[in-house]
Amino acid sequence: MIDPVTFDTPVIAYGLRTEQDWFDASGCLSSWGTSRIFDGIAATGFAILDCGEAYRARSGCAMALRQAMTSILEPVRQATPLRGAFRLLDAGGGALHVYLEIYDALGRLSAAQEAVYALTAAGGAVAAFTDAQRANIEIMLRYHAPLPKPKHRGRMVTLDAA
Repeated sequence: MIDPVTFDTPVIAYGLRTEQDWFDASGCLSSWGTSRIFDGIAATGFAILDCGEAYRARSGCAMALRQAMTSILEPVRQATPLRGAFRLLDAGGGALHVYLEIYDALGRLSAAQEAVYALTAAGGAVAAFTDAQRANIEIMLRYHAPLPKPKHRGRMVTLDAA
Protein backbone atom coordinates (compact mmCIF):
# COMPACT_ATOMS: atom_id res chain seq x y z
CA MET A 1 0.00 0.00 0.00
CA ILE A 2 1.20 3.53 -0.73
CA ASP A 3 2.03 5.76 2.22
CA PRO A 4 -1.08 7.94 2.77
CA VAL A 5 1.12 11.04 3.01
CA THR A 6 1.52 10.86 -0.79
CA PHE A 7 -2.24 11.38 -1.19
CA ASP A 8 -2.01 15.18 -1.15
CA THR A 9 -5.44 16.68 -0.72
CA PRO A 10 -6.02 17.11 -3.60
CA VAL A 11 -3.18 15.55 -5.61
CA ILE A 12 -1.20 18.33 -7.30
CA ALA A 13 0.44 17.89 -10.71
CA TYR A 14 3.23 20.47 -11.15
CA GLY A 15 5.07 21.69 -14.22
CA LEU A 16 2.51 20.60 -16.81
CA ARG A 17 3.93 21.81 -20.08
CA THR A 18 2.21 22.71 -23.30
CA GLU A 19 3.44 22.54 -26.86
CA GLN A 20 3.04 25.36 -29.34
CA ASP A 21 0.81 23.30 -31.65
CA TRP A 22 -1.70 22.91 -28.79
CA PHE A 23 -2.67 26.58 -29.23
CA ASP A 24 -5.21 27.84 -31.76
CA ALA A 25 -4.75 30.74 -34.18
CA SER A 26 -5.88 33.27 -31.53
CA GLY A 27 -3.12 32.12 -29.16
CA CYS A 28 -5.44 30.32 -26.71
CA LEU A 29 -4.95 26.74 -25.62
CA SER A 30 -7.20 24.70 -27.91
CA SER A 31 -9.76 22.18 -26.70
CA TRP A 32 -7.40 19.43 -27.87
CA GLY A 33 -4.55 21.00 -25.87
CA THR A 34 -6.79 21.36 -22.84
CA SER A 35 -7.67 17.67 -23.12
CA ARG A 36 -3.97 16.79 -23.23
CA ILE A 37 -3.39 18.78 -20.03
CA PHE A 38 -6.32 17.05 -18.31
CA ASP A 39 -4.87 13.69 -19.45
CA GLY A 40 -1.57 14.61 -17.76
CA ILE A 41 -3.32 15.57 -14.52
CA ALA A 42 -5.34 12.33 -14.53
CA ALA A 43 -2.15 10.33 -15.18
CA THR A 44 -0.60 11.85 -12.04
CA GLY A 45 -3.50 10.66 -9.88
CA PHE A 46 -3.68 7.27 -11.57
CA ALA A 47 0.03 6.70 -10.95
CA ILE A 48 -0.52 7.19 -7.20
CA LEU A 49 -3.42 4.72 -7.28
CA ASP A 50 -1.25 2.24 -9.28
CA CYS A 51 -3.68 2.13 -12.19
CA GLY A 52 -1.66 4.38 -14.50
CA GLU A 53 0.99 3.81 -17.14
CA ALA A 54 3.14 1.45 -15.04
CA TYR A 55 0.11 -0.74 -14.37
CA ARG A 56 -0.82 -0.71 -18.06
CA ALA A 57 2.68 -1.91 -18.93
CA ARG A 58 2.39 -4.79 -16.41
CA SER A 59 -1.21 -5.85 -17.02
CA GLY A 60 -2.39 -4.53 -20.38
CA CYS A 61 -5.28 -2.74 -18.63
CA ALA A 62 -5.51 1.05 -18.94
CA MET A 63 -7.67 3.84 -17.59
CA ALA A 64 -9.97 5.07 -20.37
CA LEU A 65 -12.12 8.18 -20.35
CA ARG A 66 -15.81 7.23 -20.43
CA GLN A 67 -17.46 10.63 -20.01
CA ALA A 68 -16.42 14.18 -19.17
CA MET A 69 -17.83 17.63 -18.67
CA THR A 70 -15.34 20.47 -19.11
CA SER A 71 -15.69 24.09 -18.01
CA ILE A 72 -13.28 26.63 -19.54
CA LEU A 73 -13.06 29.57 -17.16
CA GLU A 74 -9.99 31.55 -18.29
CA PRO A 75 -8.21 30.96 -21.58
CA VAL A 76 -4.60 29.85 -21.24
CA ARG A 77 -2.71 32.19 -23.56
CA GLN A 78 0.92 31.37 -22.89
CA ALA A 79 2.92 28.18 -23.25
CA THR A 80 4.19 28.19 -19.68
CA PRO A 81 4.19 25.44 -17.07
CA LEU A 82 0.72 24.90 -15.65
CA ARG A 83 -0.40 23.30 -12.40
CA GLY A 84 -3.19 20.78 -12.08
CA ALA A 85 -5.25 19.27 -9.30
CA PHE A 86 -6.71 15.75 -9.17
CA ARG A 87 -9.50 14.92 -6.78
CA LEU A 88 -11.20 11.56 -6.43
CA LEU A 89 -14.96 12.00 -5.92
CA ASP A 90 -16.20 8.41 -6.07
CA ALA A 91 -15.27 4.92 -7.20
CA GLY A 92 -17.20 1.80 -8.09
CA GLY A 93 -16.46 -1.44 -9.90
CA GLY A 94 -13.64 -0.60 -12.27
CA ALA A 95 -14.50 3.11 -12.56
CA LEU A 96 -13.28 6.33 -10.95
CA HIS A 97 -15.23 9.61 -10.76
CA VAL A 98 -12.66 12.42 -10.71
CA TYR A 99 -12.54 16.19 -10.67
CA LEU A 100 -9.59 17.88 -12.38
CA GLU A 101 -8.48 21.53 -12.43
CA ILE A 102 -5.95 23.45 -14.53
CA TYR A 103 -4.28 26.54 -13.04
CA ASP A 104 -2.31 28.97 -15.23
CA ALA A 105 1.16 30.29 -14.44
CA LEU A 106 -0.37 33.09 -12.33
CA GLY A 107 -2.34 30.60 -10.22
CA ARG A 108 -5.76 31.38 -11.74
CA LEU A 109 -8.19 28.51 -12.25
CA SER A 110 -8.38 28.17 -16.03
CA ALA A 111 -10.46 25.04 -16.54
CA ALA A 112 -12.19 22.28 -14.61
CA GLN A 113 -13.27 18.85 -15.72
CA GLU A 114 -15.47 16.29 -14.04
CA ALA A 115 -14.93 12.87 -15.56
CA VAL A 116 -15.43 9.14 -15.23
CA TYR A 117 -12.56 6.87 -16.19
CA ALA A 118 -12.82 3.09 -16.32
CA LEU A 119 -10.08 0.49 -16.02
CA THR A 120 -10.32 -1.14 -19.41
CA ALA A 121 -8.91 -4.46 -20.61
CA ALA A 122 -7.46 -4.94 -24.08
CA GLY A 123 -10.85 -5.94 -25.54
CA GLY A 124 -12.54 -2.79 -24.22
CA ALA A 125 -14.40 -4.41 -21.31
CA VAL A 126 -14.23 -2.77 -17.90
CA ALA A 127 -11.73 -4.62 -15.70
CA ALA A 128 -11.82 -4.94 -11.92
CA PHE A 129 -9.35 -3.11 -9.70
CA THR A 130 -6.87 -5.25 -7.79
CA ASP A 131 -7.06 -5.49 -3.99
CA ALA A 132 -4.07 -3.13 -3.69
CA GLN A 133 -5.68 -0.60 -6.03
CA ARG A 134 -8.97 -0.77 -4.09
CA ALA A 135 -7.05 -0.13 -0.85
CA ASN A 136 -5.33 2.90 -2.42
CA ILE A 137 -8.66 4.17 -3.76
CA GLU A 138 -10.24 3.85 -0.31
CA ILE A 139 -7.41 5.85 1.25
CA MET A 140 -7.64 8.60 -1.37
CA LEU A 141 -11.43 8.76 -1.03
CA ARG A 142 -11.04 9.11 2.74
CA TYR A 143 -8.56 11.98 2.29
CA HIS A 144 -10.65 13.75 -0.36
CA ALA A 145 -14.11 13.26 1.22
CA PRO A 146 -13.88 16.13 3.74
CA LEU A 147 -13.00 18.70 1.07
CA PRO A 148 -15.73 21.17 0.09
CA LYS A 149 -17.78 20.31 -3.00
CA PRO A 150 -15.91 21.54 -6.10
CA LYS A 151 -17.38 24.82 -7.31
CA HIS A 152 -17.61 23.78 -10.96
CA ARG A 153 -18.87 20.26 -10.39
CA GLY A 154 -21.90 19.47 -12.51
CA ARG A 155 -24.62 16.91 -12.20
CA MET A 156 -24.30 15.25 -15.61
CA VAL A 157 -21.34 12.96 -14.87
CA THR A 158 -21.97 9.88 -12.73
CA LEU A 159 -20.62 6.39 -12.27
CA ASP A 160 -24.08 5.06 -13.17
CA ALA A 161 -23.76 6.20 -16.78
CA ALA A 162 -20.21 4.90 -17.33
